[in-house]
Amino acid sequence: MKPFTRWKVVLGLFVVFVAGGMSGSFFTAVYIRHQFEKSLKFENWSAAALDNLQEKVHLDPDQRKKVQGLLDDAVSDLRLIFGRTMNETGKTIVHLQKRIDLELNPDQRKIHAAMIQEFWASIKQGLHFEPPPE
Repeated sequence: MKPFTRWKVVLGLFVVFVAGGMSGSFFTAVYIRHQFEKSLKFENWSAAALDNLQEKVHLDPDQRKKVQGLLDDAVSDLRLIFGRTMNETGKTIVHLQKRIDLELNPDQRKIHAAMIQEFWASIKQGLHFEPPPE
């Protein structure tokens, strides 16, 4: 095999390897994002837990009905707790952002304000959570 031909093969394998790595990384990121968003939907929790129990412990119809009620109640409680936690977390972040602003000069505050807007936009998009009122 000629040296130039070997380099073509090596280069071709390298390109295929890099393309595979990039596409694999992209699809992994998309999958993880999808799973994360799915896990934040409380309406999925009860059904998923019930399906898991059914598969592993083989609930009879009466047990399934009772367990469904228990799961629905717990998910309702968890939704409230999660909402309060997110609200308190948001208040803490807003308070921190204000305290940081006090340490910055006017030019830095403008940059920081843009950073804050980007932060809350990403939180709103990713978690569907609005910043708490100031």
